[in-house]
Amino acid sequence: RVIADHGRAAAFLIADGVTPSNEGRGYVLRRILRRAVRHGRLLGRREPFLAETAAVVVEVMGEAYPYLVAECERILAVIRREEAQFARTLDAGTVQLEEALRPLATEERHVGRRPEELPADAPKLDGAFAFRLHDTYGFPIDLTVELAAEYGVGVDRLGFDEALAAQRARSRSGKKAELARQAEQAGLYEAVLRRSGETTFLGYETTSASGQVVAILRDGVEYQELTGHGEAEIVLDRTPFYGEGGGQVGDQGMLREPGGGSELFTVTDTQKPVVGLHVHRGVLHGRLKVGETVEAVVDAERRARTMRNHTGTHLLHRALRNVVGPGARQA
Repeated sequence: RVIADHGRAAAFLIADGVTPSNEGRGYVLRRILRRAVRHGRLLGRREPFLAETAAVVVEVMGEAYPYLVAECERILAVIRREEAQFARTLDAGTVQLEEALRPLATEERHVGRRPEELPADAPKLDGAFAFRLHDTYGFPIDLTVELAAEYGVGVDRLGFDEALAAQRARSRSGKKAELARQAEQAGLYEAVLRRSGETTFLGYETTSASGQVVAILRDGVEYQELTGHGEAEIVLDRTPFYGEGGGQVGDQGMLREPGGGSELFTVTDTQKPVVGLHVHRGVLHGRLKVGETVEAVVDAERRARTMRNHTGTHLLHRALRNVVGPGARQA
């Protein structure tokens, strides 16, 4: 039932454009596929079988969902590739596990012995080692338990659960700190936006223009004046610098004294961290003060190359769809 259900879910997810990965919806798909493979192993299936299951899904449900039929080749190819990759993962983990089990085994290996058949005083595999298999090789704990039972060995599940809980706690702590930092930074940008209004973008008309400094930021702190050398972020009331917002990368260039004077700030990237605000990121050279007027000069040659490359990606995508079919999706 697990294999049938997961085979169906995987077929529809792939048809909808999801591909296996280590994050987001791609990770959900990867876990679904691997759980199905794992249950196949528990049933004694060692050869690839999930693509056959998905082919049956397409055959049974294709009339009601025609796009399954249209995407059939891609569905099967993705599943075959992921199943083969997971098989290598399982093989690598099995070698490590069997090396650890042999010294603990008190009798000959008995394929088919169930974990519940082990006596209470059976030797136990270290839980921390079982967790390393899970963490390093992606080796499922229930497969570890099944394989250990064949050697007459139990698994310290309490030790495994403690190691897993410790890792999750570290992960949550790191994520919370990063989310807090991001929220604090976003709040700073929003405060600048509320106070100074949206940045006027002049980049469609020109690659150089004067603008007034409305904010100077460094390491999440706002300054009225900054002197010396080092990384910083500068916000102007108007700018010709294109800010990255998910598509074409941001412009580079410099901010200099008006009238073609000395360079004050090297712009290495331009971002739009909140809607309406262009933030120039780069390196300060000397002194900048809020309220000063500077001349913003975009690296025009780089802008032109970037525009051509960005347009080229869309042309390539269109060509791939023409040649390969609608299965070629830009992401």
